[in-house]
Formats: sequence, structure tokens, C-alpha cells
Amino acid sequence: MTMVPAIDIAIVGGGVAGTSLAIVLQRAGLSTAVIEREATFRDRVRGEACHPWGVQELHDLGLTPFINEIGGLELPNWTRYRDREVELEFAWSDAFPGAYPEIGFSHPALQEALWQGAADAGAQIYRPATATISHEYGAWTLQIHHAERDLGLKARFLVAADGKTSATRRVWNSRGITDPVHHWFGGMLAQGIDLPQDSSHQGYHDAGFSMLFPQGNDSWRVYYVGPDDPTQRFSGPERVQTFLAACEPCFPEGAFTSATVKGPLAFFPNAHVSASRIAGEMAVAIGDAAGAPDPSQGHGMSLLWRDVRVLRDLLLTEEWGSVPAIFAMKRREYETILRTHAAWVAPLTTETSPEAFALQSQVELAREDDPTALGYTAIFALGPDSQPTDDDARSRFFGEHKTENPVRIVTPLDKIVETVHDCHN
Repeated sequence: MTMVPAIDIAIVGGGVAGTSLAIVLQRAGLSTAVIEREATFRDRVRGEACHPWGVQELHDLGLTPFINEIGGLELPNWTRYRDREVELEFAWSDAFPGAYPEIGFSHPALQEALWQGAADAGAQIYRPATATISHEYGAWTLQIHHAERDLGLKARFLVAADGKTSATRRVWNSRGITDPVHHWFGGMLAQGIDLPQDSSHQGYHDAGFSMLFPQGNDSWRVYYVGPDDPTQRFSGPERVQTFLAACEPCFPEGAFTSATVKGPLAFFPNAHVSASRIAGEMAVAIGDAAGAPDPSQGHGMSLLWRDVRVLRDLLLTEEWGSVPAIFAMKRREYETILRTHAAWVAPLTTETSPEAFALQSQVELAREDDPTALGYTAIFALGPDSQPTDDDARSRFFGEHKTENPVRIVTPLDKIVETVHDCHN
């Protein structure tokens, strides 16, 4: 085995989270290596839009040029439809002064651009490659299998950035804990949709919603959210046409007349996945490896760039031995806000029972008293920022104080039987 020069930080996972971290750390004078198992990045359907709060993180990290490089599209407006008619339309900067626009982009194209950016910044990069990891004598040792060779690498600090099924976090006995599945989320890339390309679009159906995010060059990421397992409905040779036909009634007449497929169709269970331990000894997980949010809320990209910024700042200002515990605490705080909000809105958007309709009416009354919904109405624009998640907050969010006999519906969080650990050891 050939030893390569020792580094400060080894990053396992060369997707957006891992390469973004490598770039900003290299710029700050720290040495990194990135190990990625995939030879090429493929369309995985998710992660092709970023909410304004994540765009703020992207700007703060100095990574916006990579979005521009791949032709990412700014989406300054948000348009919501019901019964094919516009129900709500606003500009992010008007509704939330100072907010950045949403952005749409190709995830594989961004991965490739950031991978090259990490190499250009001076990171050691290995792809396709796998790593066997151990910790001894106060340092991490990685045996990297790359290009039919075995290489040895030592690092002071380890970062798991290898997704929600992360194998790397198992090194410190961490695993993924999946919340109960409440609804399903699917998407594909399409072209030929006739709607304004300066806006994200969300249209409701009876038991969920569809979303459209333009990416430029007549590419549209089309998403569909519903309560039922789509295995039977969206199967067979006509599955793509069935999918487009399910989304079409959510938007104005004629919007899908010329729509055709441009990429694969895939569906996922909508459930938050937590890491039982975000951090270990001189090690942390970031991005989906640290906890993957409910994809129907669209916070995944924003969350990973928040992780990158928080971890970078800690590594540059704190004693490294204390970084894992501090990062785990901060990460759990803002992740919990996103997880709670997703669980609370799920029955409001994807359930059709009489109890759900009664709950929606109850919530409308609550918004008359507090249009901000405890700050949650701004979460897509400004991100998780101290919004309360306790039982009293839940009661106020759902308007249980507005009536003598409040409707109290079961949310995904009410079904959880496992807990996660905030400690790092």
C-alpha cells in the first residue's frame, strides 16, 4: 500500500455536500481529500431546487459561481394554483425583504462542476474509489482502493458526506432512523411545459400537490406528492404518461399540452431520516448523512449548505476536539425545526379525511391571530431560526386554543418510537 501525504480533513462522499466543503476548506488553507464511489453522477430526481434560505448560505460560502457555470436559473417568484387558477403569487423579495430568489438547476451538472472545483482548489480527489476507515493513535487512517491501487491516507478529522444510507457514519456506531412514512414523493425531468420560467409553480390536487421548477433550456423538474404508495398506479410501459397526466390537472389548461419526458421517473417515501449520532470522535456527518429531511418540503440542498457553512466556521474558530459536539448540537437544533414543520403540515396537505378538513378550518382560524404561524410561514425564505417545536407550539400552530373541542390529528412525529442521540461519544 502506497502512503499519500497526510491531510487535515478526509471527506467520504463526493456529491454536493462533500465537494462544497472541500472547496471552502481548501480556500481557508486546510488540506482535504474527497473519496467518491460513483464513476459518474446520475439523475436521481431529487435535489434540483434550492429555497431562498439555502441560496443565502450558498452566497455566504462563495459557491454561487458554480450555479452560474452550469446555467442554473433564478426563480424570483412563487405561484400557487388551486382548481387550475392562480391562488397566490408573490416575489420572494417582496414577501420577505432581503430574501434571495429560489434557484433551479441540474443536480448531476452541479455535482460535476463542484467535483472539478474541489480538484482546482487543491483537494486530493479519488473517483471511483472506496475506503476502509479506522481510528488509532489520535488520527484517522483510510485505506483507499482507487484505479486498481491501494493507497494509505491519514487525516486529523473525518467527514461523512455519503448520503442518508451512509456507511461512513457506522464507524462511530451511527445509523439512520426513519420516521413513519406519511406520503410519497416522485419526480422526473420534462420539457415543453408552457408556464413562466421566472417562477416556481405549485398546484394542488385533492390529496396533495405537484411542483414545477424550471432549470433553463426548456428543462423542468416535475414533482408529484400524494398519500398512496405509487407502485401500482405509476407502473408499466405507460408510467411516464400516467405521471404527467396526474400532474397536469394541478396547473392551468394547456400548460402540459406539449410536455414530454426528458429524464427518468422515480418515487420515494416521504419520511425524515435522522442519524442516531451526528458526530463521533474527531468526526461528523453532513448533508443527508447527518439527517435527510422530508423531500416534499424541498429543504435538502439548503440544509447541506447550512451544514457546510456551520462546520467550516467551527473548524476555523474552535479547538477541533470540541467541534464534533458543537456541530452535532447546532445541526440537531435546525434539523428538528425542519422535521417538526414537515410533520405538522403533512396532514394539512395530503389527507382527505373529515378530521383533516376540520383541522384545516381550525388552522385557518389560528392564522387570523398569527399569520406568521410562529415564524413557520417564513421557513422557506429565511430558514430554520428558533421556531418553537414543543407541545405548546404545536397547539398554537394547529389552533387548538381556538375552540373548546379542538381537532387533534396524528402526525408522523406522534408515531415515532425510536429516539436519536445528541451526544457525540
